Amino acid sequence: MKKQIKNLTEGKILRQKAEDLEVAVEKYIDLYDFASTGYLTLAREGQIIGLNLCASKMLGKERSRLMKNMFSTFVTNDSKQKFYHFLKEIFNTQVEQYCEVTLFHKGKLPIIVYLIGHNSKDGLHYDISIIDITERKDAERKMNDLLNKVTISNKELEDFAYVASHDLQEPLRMVTSFMQLLSIKYKDNLDDIAHEYIHLDTQFFCGDKILLRSMECPIMAVNSFKSNI
Repeated sequence: MKKQIKNLTEGKILRQKAEDLEVAVEKYIDLYDFASTGYLTLAREGQIIGLNLCASKMLGKERSRLMKNMFSTFVTNDSKQKFYHFLKEIFNTQVEQYCEVTLFHKGKLPIIVYLIGHNSKDGLHYDISIIDITERKDAERKMNDLLNKVTISNKELEDFAYVASHDLQEPLRMVTSFMQLLSIKYKDNLDDIAHEYIHLDTQFFCGDKILLRSMECPIMAVNSFKSNI
């Protein structure tokens, strides 16, 4: 009787462990399949022998239709050499490697991905994580375009400021000197109103010279903006 109870107890424990294991496996499969990162397993020759839903979505085909396909067929020609070097380094160094390649995407524009790869524990295949960085690269491209536009605008502003602060200052300096000379030479022949006009004109031209010098300030602001970016 005691032996039967013991067997029943052990059987119950084994069933519970089996159920717990099944739950854990299902949880792992869910985490693997529905992860936002693509996971890919390649054979030594480069065939796809395992991948999650995210990876299949990146490649633009159903998972079942991707099995046994060569992953390199989805890599654009300009990225193939980087990809082959990536696999070679994983195999030769046994150290985690990184690579950035462009993939064909059926019916859509190519996508740029970041690959993180290492050898499997048994050493028979490659385990690779795939991260879609297309949006980040697009943002970097837009930022570079903005910087180029800022550089062009800055050059145009520098050219204008040079003309304004150098070429235009000379005529202003000549007019100011002439007005001052006129005031001195004909001091006794001019009435108070004429002297007042000459004084106002001189002050006006001096103010213009200060304004022209201040036009160089926007250039400093643009340079500061570029350095902060």
